[in-house]
Amino acid sequence: MLRAIVFIWCVLCSLVGFGQVATAQVMRLDQAVIMAPQGGAVRLPDSWNKSGMQGTVVYELGFDLQEIPAAPWGIYLPRVGNRFSIALNGQEIAQLGLRNDPGSDYAQKPHYFFLPKDSLRLAGNQLTITVQGDKARYAGLAALWVGPADEVRSKFVVREVLQTWGSFSIMLVAVVFGLISAGLAYSTRDHSFTIFAVACLMCAVRTSYAVVTHVPFHYSWWHLLVDTCFAGYLICMCLFCTSALGIRSQYVAWLTAAFAMVTAILVPIYSFNHNAVARQIWLLSMVVYSISVFTFVIHTWYKQRSAAAQTLAIAAALSISLAVHDHILVFYTTDGYGSMALARYSLLTFLVAMGWVLVDRSNKQMHAERNYRKQLAVELETRTLELSAQFKKQEQFILQAVQHQEQTRLMQDLHDSMGLQLNTLLVMAEKGGFRPDELTLEVRTAIEQMRMLVDGAQVFDGNFEELLGHIRHRIESRLKRCDIALQWHADYAGLEPKLNERAGKALQRLIFELCTNVIKHAKATAVQLHITAAPDHRGVLQILFSDNGVGLAEPTQSYGMGTTSMRHRLEELNATATHTTTQQGGFQYQIRIPC
Repeated sequence: MLRAIVFIWCVLCSLVGFGQVATAQVMRLDQAVIMAPQGGAVRLPDSWNKSGMQGTVVYELGFDLQEIPAAPWGIYLPRVGNRFSIALNGQEIAQLGLRNDPGSDYAQKPHYFFLPKDSLRLAGNQLTITVQGDKARYAGLAALWVGPADEVRSKFVVREVLQTWGSFSIMLVAVVFGLISAGLAYSTRDHSFTIFAVACLMCAVRTSYAVVTHVPFHYSWWHLLVDTCFAGYLICMCLFCTSALGIRSQYVAWLTAAFAMVTAILVPIYSFNHNAVARQIWLLSMVVYSISVFTFVIHTWYKQRSAAAQTLAIAAALSISLAVHDHILVFYTTDGYGSMALARYSLLTFLVAMGWVLVDRSNKQMHAERNYRKQLAVELETRTLELSAQFKKQEQFILQAVQHQEQTRLMQDLHDSMGLQLNTLLVMAEKGGFRPDELTLEVRTAIEQMRMLVDGAQVFDGNFEELLGHIRHRIESRLKRCDIALQWHADYAGLEPKLNERAGKALQRLIFELCTNVIKHAKATAVQLHITAAPDHRGVLQILFSDNGVGLAEPTQSYGMGTTSMRHRLEELNATATHTTTQQGGFQYQIRIPC
């Protein structure tokens, strides 16, 4: 990783210096005479920024030839403008930018033009360059190169690739990585990716000044936007480093706030008042801020000694070295105006660093996930064994509860159904003097009650029609053995009765007990059982159970109704029951069950 970042930095430095040495034929023209407005000789580069110049200046540069060249010649201007025109020996070569149009700016790009062959002479060649520039806007004229087209063009191509196409590539890469970082920020909820995405987008806006030759709006506002994005890019890069390294320092926060305040004050002064000193102070504060944050990054790396801290520290060091290089070159060297700034390529070092941080973070996360999966598998196996043991205990508890419930039911049914019958047989056996037919009836009744109890224990699977079929089969065979006819009618169209297992058992035991009462007490010859939908209420199942027996002398002495067992069955069904006396003297029960 360290080698890759250092390699990028070395390549940039080597490419900037490539082709700067003049050959025997290529001439570097750095002496000019200002023809208008004030006149006088000047050594190029002539930067208007330092002197606060603006307006239109005409430069004349002379050169001689040993012979008229057979091959085409060219002229390479590293920087000129904001707007300019070139003429050789009175013949115009090019004009870029309309006169008195402050929206156009060609000073951020290198320029190359072919020299007309018929315009060259052996001695006294005069290049006339008319420059129109705006105050505090990088206007002026750099030293230029004249010579054979192939050699001069090679110098131009290097500068064009690095400055123009390199800037365009930086813009494209910044937008792509900005969108990728925004996607990562949305998916991971990591604010460091959000900061990096904003930094990339600001870098794209900042770098666009190198490829835009006509600003989209007034150049004062354009300068404000570009320089604000420059400061925002630097702040976001510093915040990304501190966030990725976990630096939580109030000093860094106050330092960032101070630099943001300086930017908010000086950038508008430079943009609208065209004060070059304000921009120089602002750029110096930018360098101070970068070095200060870089110091914290180095300190963090020294304490952590982590690979991520080392990578970001190297990226920050290279970026700051590029920024210092540009600041010293532009403001403190004689050839600053003609040189190319390298700070725009600082994004590449941070992209490489961010890529490495992402890979390192992914590896750590994958390793943590593998460990977590192993730990989760062990814990899952342990929990599975624990749950299996708990399920077994729960099954035992349920089985015991079911057995206890069944024992309770049997005891209740035996007490309610068989208790009275067996006690009657016991009294008859103790007193004696009973008739054989009476004993036969009591024994037969006891046997029928036992059969009813056994049938009541049958499992109900939820099918209501099968339940009714089972009930009819059981009671019809019991009643038939007692010479009692069963008249069965079931028509509950429009209803779909759904009973759970508990309610199903309660219904069949209720009907079994009614039949038992008929066998024991009614002396009936016929029983009617009608199962229909209640005519006065939808969703209610109505059961009419009647016999033609002898009934009771007193209505309050009704057999079966009011006993504990009957009430329990009705509660389980959530049903209501009423009874009346039929015309034949028997009983009729009306049972209403909500479905």
